[in-house]
Amino acid sequence: MPPPPPDLQHELAAIDAAFAALARDLGQDLRAELLDAYWPTHEACLAEIGLALQQGQHYLAERAAHQLKGACAQIGATGMAARCRGIELAARDARSADDAYAELQVLAAGIESALRR
Repeated sequence: MPPPPPDLQHELAAIDAAFAALARDLGQDLRAELLDAYWPTHEACLAEIGLALQQGQHYLAERAAHQLKGACAQIGATGMAARCRGIELAARDARSADDAYAELQVLAAGIESALRR
């Protein structure tokens, strides 16, 4: 497995900031509830993107990347959301998204490792 991307700490800080803003604005900590809702989408979409890219099903890769991008945005994972956007655009144009998917996988694994302790 490749080393964690250099922007993992930045991504984790962005997620923490998003949860802190929610807690401040709503007066309650929703971190656990939002992450519980996030993980199934995280897992399913990553798997679906990989399979769709492998099978050349660009529309399915684009759709799964779009869904994951929204879930990432909800928890403040802006780097993951940006990589999902790159996959969306590449898939829409039937271009290879393999590099973007590889980066997404590495960042997703780092985030999962840090947040699922």
